Amino acid sequence: KHASLDEYVQNLYLKYLNNPRVHIVPSVDHWHIGGTVLKAMNLIERHYPKVEYLYYLQHDFAFVRNVNHLAMVDLMKEHSNVNYIRFRYKAKENFKEHTCPIGASSMDKVTTYEKDDVFIFQTAHYTDQNHFVRFRWYRDEVIGAINGGHTTPSKPVKRAPEGPLMHRAKK
Repeated sequence: KHASLDEYVQNLYLKYLNNPRVHIVPSVDHWHIGGTVLKAMNLIERHYPKVEYLYYLQHDFAFVRNVNHLAMVDLMKEHSNVNYIRFRYKAKENFKEHTCPIGASSMDKVTTYEKDDVFIFQTAHYTDQNHFVRFRWYRDEVIGAINGGHTTPSKPVKRAPEGPLMHRAKK
């Protein structure tokens, strides 16, 4: 399979090498999505140190486009405790199970934020569905999840970060 991967990477280079907005991050080992995202974030941090926010998009999840992205940035600038905004998976997704933090009843007051067309609410739910995050916060969270709580990116464990990130979200 290494020959197929090499051919795939070469085709990507041929197609995108002259596009400064596209960076190919090949990996010989299987590091799951989290490890690959960490590699990309290390590249971004090294070459684009002023990046403040990150879009996490997966090719197999539809992206609901009717989102005011500038309002999301403004909302994060106004509220330092807002670090992670998950996009709806479908245009008419039911959010009932996510409308209050784990351990709270639906009668409890839930912190909500609204800015122009962006309406978000507090949740203790992490998902790898498409989301928008503060770059540094997310990098630390992903590194911690992959490294079992350690915040140094030296030797990440080869595993997907969803389980540890869910655990960290509940805290």
